[in-house]
Amino acid sequence: MAAFISKKIVSHQTVPEALRQARQVMNKTCRTIAQELQIQPHYLEALEDGAYESIPGEVYARQWLKSYGQYLDLDIRWLIKEYQRERGLQMQFTGFERNTLNSSRWFSWLTPRFFKISGIATVIIGLAVYLGMGVSNILQPPTLVIYEPTNNVITENRVIQISGKTDPEIELTINNEHILANPDGEFSKEITLAPGLNLLTVVATKKHGSRSEQLISIFRQINQVDNDNRSVSFSR
Repeated sequence: MAAFISKKIVSHQTVPEALRQARQVMNKTCRTIAQELQIQPHYLEALEDGAYESIPGEVYARQWLKSYGQYLDLDIRWLIKEYQRERGLQMQFTGFERNTLNSSRWFSWLTPRFFKISGIATVIIGLAVYLGMGVSNILQPPTLVIYEPTNNVITENRVIQISGKTDPEIELTINNEHILANPDGEFSKEITLAPGLNLLTVVATKKHGSRSEQLISIFRQINQVDNDNRSVSFSR
């Protein structure tokens, strides 16, 4: 048995456009195909015109759309999904059923092509908003939060742990030494303190140059045990 291969459907096509184009490629008329599928020709024409409400019921519309799509080697799952979307939009905007295929009413302009154009316009607007937010994000300094230690702290420890969080994919340095952060932007680094005042400059820099900087002052006291050990070491 030969494998069934569905034709690729262009994502911006509507159901009527996909049906009509596939039929024209096969060089057949709706009447010829209707005879083979045992479906009345005007129902196939209704599918190609997007006049879904002229088909007597959703069950028939989906079944005939499935049969027509299989005949034309189209993607059935896409057809049904796109049909449901287009049909829902028509019902939302019109609020009534068209009685005949060629009726000209107030809402006759609400065709699948209209919804396609509206969708493209929505995508363009969304893209413009996204690009605007992207530019704003580039110009805005990165986040830089230091969990520990706090600024102006006094300690007797020789080694402290500095940890915090920044944005992902940020270049991070502590006193000009590059620090690796995890994919979430969290970082941690052990720092050896010199006796007296220690100044730690933490800098987070984006690829495009905007940066955030924090200065942490830490004073390391020398306790009596350290002094005694230093005296013993010197005496030797």
